[in-house]
Amino acid sequence: MLVADDKKMTSLAIFDFTGDAGIASTDGNKTAMLLFAKISESGKINLIERTEIDKVLREQTLSSEGKNPDHLKLGKLIGADYIVLGKIYMINNEYVFNCKLINCKTGKTNGISETFKSSSSKEESLQVFAAKASLFIISKLTE
Repeated sequence: MLVADDKKMTSLAIFDFTGDAGIASTDGNKTAMLLFAKISESGKINLIERTEIDKVLREQTLSSEGKNPDHLKLGKLIGADYIVLGKIYMINNEYVFNCKLINCKTGKTNGISETFKSSSSKEESLQVFAAKASLFIISKLTE
């Protein structure tokens, strides 16, 4: 029964967020992992495991001679209906989080962006953004 339910659910791959200068790569990974955890709590979306994403990402990076990966193509290769890409910026002493939800079949994109004062705890900002972005994504994928 669980397998049948999984097939009916929309599948989603969440890639690590990238960051501008001054944003640690670990922040991008943390953001993606927090988003994964929040979305998985809903039980409404079939999330593709990070190990599968990383495996295909490594293979594609090797075959593309180090060029930036085509995330939409990667999403299709791992069987995702949608992918999530994001970026973290630091603009005028504020953290800006951008998140894109992309349909792998149509390329249609929806997004969410949040800004936090740099005086806020970065960890708290990551948590708050992940919570808001997860609600946004769940609502879009379960409409």
